[in-house]
Amino acid sequence: MVIRPILFLLYTTDLLQLVKRHQLIPHAYVDDTKIYRFRRPADSAELCEKVSICVDEVSAWMASNQLQLNHTHTKSEVF
Repeated sequence: MVIRPILFLLYTTDLLQLVKRHQLIPHAYVDDTKIYRFRRPADSAELCEKVSICVDEVSAWMASNQLQLNHTHTKSEVF
């Protein structure tokens, strides 16, 4: 039995729930987490604000769990 993926899921469940509370969609794989949401172009400013607040809370969650957000790989894109 491989236990590392199970431990990863247990460890990151709170993080994924935090993202969902912001009405955003998390996608986690290994050490990478993407946060996204589909919106109309007219709602992009509201979405950017929501993502910014969520990223701040993710960073605080990571710090409280002895993890560090890699700011050089953190970016926000609106399509």
